[in-house]
Amino acid sequence: MQKAEIDRKEINRIHEEIKALLVKKEDVRLESVLRMRELLTPEQFAQFDRDMCRHQWKKNKHGAACHKPVSKKSQWDKSSDGKRLLTVLRENGII
Repeated sequence: MQKAEIDRKEINRIHEEIKALLVKKEDVRLESVLRMRELLTPEQFAQFDRDMCRHQWKKNKHGAACHKPVSKKSQWDKSSDGKRLLTVLRENGII
């Protein structure tokens, strides 16, 4: 974007491709969590959920991944659509 002239069409094409890949990534992420829910016992899934929350907390180093301390039913940060979806699913008892 530092060139004197830009190719808006190419920029928009690349941007759309990136958006599509991000959606696909979140679809895969959700599918993997739902699959884990099917395979694990409720106790194992609760532990998996706590571990994921802890992992995200360490990854972000500032606690943004868990907006509450890790609890029996941990919740993930609401900053991304995929995490927001998982939170909504949990709050409604779907997963």
